[in-house]
Amino acid sequence: MRQRYACAYEEGPRPIPPTPPALRLARPVLAPATVRACAITQEPVLALTYDDGPDPATTIPVLDALARRHVRATFFVLAEQVLAHPGVLRRIVTDGHEVALHGFDHTRLTTLPFAQAIGSIRRARDIVEEVAQHRVRLFRPAYGAQTPQLAVATRALGLDVVLWSAWARDWTDEPTQVLLDRAIGAAHPGGIMLLHDASVGVSGYRGRGAVGEPGAGALPGAGALPGAGVEPGAGGEPGAGGATGVGGEPGASRVLPTFDRGALTGGLIDELRSRGYRFPTVSGLAQLAPVGRMVWFERAPA
Repeated sequence: MRQRYACAYEEGPRPIPPTPPALRLARPVLAPATVRACAITQEPVLALTYDDGPDPATTIPVLDALARRHVRATFFVLAEQVLAHPGVLRRIVTDGHEVALHGFDHTRLTTLPFAQAIGSIRRARDIVEEVAQHRVRLFRPAYGAQTPQLAVATRALGLDVVLWSAWARDWTDEPTQVLLDRAIGAAHPGGIMLLHDASVGVSGYRGRGAVGEPGAGALPGAGALPGAGVEPGAGGEPGAGGATGVGGEPGASRVLPTFDRGALTGGLIDELRSRGYRFPTVSGLAQLAPVGRMVWFERAPA
């Protein structure tokens, strides 16, 4: 599919454009470098996805809001955060949510040598699978940043890259209602909603440590990954301006968000449910409707 459909992140419901003949013919060649962006359907279904956790201070309110409404979501977790807060990841699993990978830390993989980037993905997946005791099959690179080579190599690792087609811009420090209105307006049938259950991608985040978390840092490979301990850069979230075909926000926020993430999740579900929406996981969405895929990679610096 063309990027302009999936990348209309705040447009809301829109007609599904036909696939151009050239893209249909090129599909076998392009497939290894494509990413999931949404589902092709007019049914009111929307996958809620959360990046950057787990963090007990902010993930738990999100989990509580989801549990009260019997909704399952997909959590793209960072292995560094999992090592610090394994108990929160175990609750994600116990609550029946889908666990996916966001990387080791929030380093932009396109700034690393190729072998180092792939090694980081592989070992981060191993850490998350060790704690979750579940196979991880989905990956969302930090900032959505990848090269064609990384895209193909990630698929070879057995990971399908998932981006998004709607967002709340919840990496900014705005009132909960402003973010809620934006997310509601962005929702569309078949959409994948980008949300965050932590603030690791925001410049200035330093984490909260592993106080009270049993077993933190006790897993193989802790602290030994490429990029381990590297602080996120000043680019903020989601850094989409450097990707092909995207005119998104540069995400240069340096102020940690203070809004209520649980209230944002609860309000979004309540309003969209009143409009007839259902909330499958990303994998569940793919079982309900054809997957919308697009070619996606970061432009080389000028």
